[in-house]
Formats: sequence, structure tokens, C-alpha cells
Amino acid sequence: MKPRVNRVIGEEDAARNERPFIVFLHIHKCAGLSFKRILRRQFGPSFGKRIVNRMHGVRPKPLRAALADVKGSQVYFAGHFGYGVHELLPSPVRYVTFLRDPVQRLLSLYDYSKRTPQSFYHSHATNVSFEEFVSNGDVFETDNGMTRFLIGDLARTDYYICRKPIGSLTEVDLQLAIENLERHFVTPGITERFDESLVAISDDLALPCACYLRLNESQLASQTKSSWNGKLEPFVSLDRRLFEWANRKLDEAKISQPSFEAKVEDFKLSNARHQRRYQGYYDAYQSFMNRLRS
Repeated sequence: MKPRVNRVIGEEDAARNERPFIVFLHIHKCAGLSFKRILRRQFGPSFGKRIVNRMHGVRPKPLRAALADVKGSQVYFAGHFGYGVHELLPSPVRYVTFLRDPVQRLLSLYDYSKRTPQSFYHSHATNVSFEEFVSNGDVFETDNGMTRFLIGDLARTDYYICRKPIGSLTEVDLQLAIENLERHFVTPGITERFDESLVAISDDLALPCACYLRLNESQLASQTKSSWNGKLEPFVSLDRRLFEWANRKLDEAKISQPSFEAKVEDFKLSNARHQRRYQGYYDAYQSFMNRLRS
């Protein structure tokens, strides 16, 4: 899969110089669309501009072109790419990312790829079982993909995923991913703990905790893992440990703030009101955008 980005220009103000440049590393099927929508609400582009861009067929630029086009007023950069893009962006940089239970992530990736003709992995998922999709040896992302994204493109050729041969990642690679998380990322987000994650990330970045509507949720995510074949365990073994480590970091963020639980509960109440108020409008918007795509 080629790296995809959503380049966004924010409002130019003094606050830009008081906080780090935000890089959202969107790992597939890890609540990324929900978080990107939160970024858009805070920093733009506006709803109207997105509609106009879509109607005029404006498409995201290739990654390197988008990186080269970053302007002083831009406050964040988001998309599907690997660790390392900060080397081409304004300093200081703080990465944001979300991780997910690795088996559920693969189930969701398979489900989305199979039922979505325009998805990059559609041909890989069509007419094959889930086990075949994971183990076919053609998709780097199904072999400890979260670890690979957080290692990044070591050769810096396209700033996407680590392309070490499938099955070759080791403890050294896992530790490199963790080291990158510790050095350049805010508290890692956990898809299954989305509200807690938003509170922790917002605190780290000194941003308000913006409300959201959940997007792009796969029905497969609600299924049990009974279809998981133990023979596939090597494809998630490092990602499991990475996911456990990230959960511990989020726990540490909770413990370090006596008011954390109260913040989360207040946010949940606010977000419930937001969902009741805007879900209908969003459904109408999604329907309109789907018609534009067809």
C-alpha cells in the first residue's frame, strides 16, 4: 500500500509556536478516522472546504509532495505512513498514534478489504479465507503490522512501513518500535480505551478534549476470536507485546493524574450529548459524500 496523507492547514496564530507540530501516524483499523475528524474540528479544513474539494475532485498529494508543501501555519500532518516523517517536518514534533488488539485489527482489516472494492488490499482479501489473507506472504501489514509502522521505512525511500522480510522481525525490532514510541510520541492511544486515550493525549498536547462520533466501525469487530488459528500467532506475537506495553503506558498516565477518572467521566457525558445532537446530521453528510463518490 502506498502512504496516504491528509495535509491540513490550520489557523495561523501565536499558539502554533507554543506547542509541538502534531504528526498523526494512522495505523489501519485503529480508530484513525475518528481521531482525524477530531483534528479537523480543531484545526480545519472546514466542512464547507472539504465539500468543495470533494466536488472538484481534489485528491491528497503523494507523501513527499505533501511533506514538501508544509507551511508555517500548518499545525498537524496526518495519514497512513510510518515513523520517520518527522525528519522532513518542522521541529519540535510529537507523534500521536492508536494501537488495537492485534487479532481484532487483522479481522477488521480483512473484513474491510474484502467488502470494499477500492481498498488497497481488496485483491488480497477476495476469495480467500481470513487465515490465507494473513499468511499469504504478500502483505507486510499482516505480519506484526503495528510494530512495522512504528519502526518505519528504515531506508527512508517512501516513509511507509518496515519492509523486512515477512517472518523476520525479532525482539530487536520490537524494542526499536518501543524506543520510538518513548522518544517521540505522546501517550499511545488504545482503540478499545478511546475516551481515556483522548483525555491523555489532549493533556499531553495541552489541547481541549474534543467530542467525536465513532466512524467506520467494522461489524466483524464484535465477533469473538473463535476463528483465530493458533498457527497464525507468529503474525501477531510482537504486536501483542507492543499492545500490552501501550496499555501499561496509558495506565501510568491515569495513575499520575488524580483527576484523570473524573475527566474521563465528564468527557463521556459531554460526548454523549454531542452524539445525540449531531449523529443525524453526520449520517446525512455521509450519505451525501457516498453519492459524490459513486
